[in-house]
Amino acid sequence: MNQLSCIIFLADTLEPGKGDNAESQHLRQLSKENLFQAVWLTCDYTIKHLLGTNCLIHPKIILTRNWFLKKAKKPEDEQKMKQQ
Repeated sequence: MNQLSCIIFLADTLEPGKGDNAESQHLRQLSKENLFQAVWLTCDYTIKHLLGTNCLIHPKIILTRNWFLKKAKKPEDEQKMKQQ
């Protein structure tokens, strides 16, 4: 997913009409700092919501979440390796 796709994905979730809870505020701030981490956490929050409401979960959200988790963690892993 390129940056524009990430922004569109996040915009759907974070638009003001969807509410103003702590999770939304956190994701809005995070989306300005790290798009990959914001998409990963958006998927996490969506999965938690779907589990809590006994809804079906499409496998692609799991794949999307895992892909962005790897991408978001990669810079941290590279930093750790440089420090060693």
